[in-house]
Amino acid sequence: MTKENDIDLQLLHDVNHINAASRRIRAQLVQGDRNRQRKGARGYGRLMNTLKREGPLSMNQLAEELGVRPQSLTVALQKLVSLGYIRKVPSEKDGRVRLLVLTEEGKKEAASLYEKRRQTARICFACLSEAEKKQLAELLRKVEEAQHV
Repeated sequence: MTKENDIDLQLLHDVNHINAASRRIRAQLVQGDRNRQRKGARGYGRLMNTLKREGPLSMNQLAEELGVRPQSLTVALQKLVSLGYIRKVPSEKDGRVRLLVLTEEGKKEAASLYEKRRQTARICFACLSEAEKKQLAELLRKVEEAQHV
């Protein structure tokens, strides 16, 4: 194995460790929030924030925004509907289409999850200067873009 391959493996290892550390930090931040633990909304923040940001979406539109197959959303949406965070309403343009809308409780939960994510990011990257954060963001974007070719 060449040194070049070693650094690639080390980078992948480091990225995986950062991801695991961020999950532990976020878990600690929500640990005291008994309501979230009881209701089980953890893990759905990205989905809920997409609905909050983009407004009412069909399941196909939401899947496209999230970069997943619509079938992959079925269980998550059922859970969020049963928790009272999302409701389905008929589209005014096409009554056959059901749009997903955050309820008031869902909007509050989405905002809370987003704030926990912001706190996690602040903690994870507190050791970097603003310039280093920008540089890291550029490098990670470059890596991500290369994966979508």
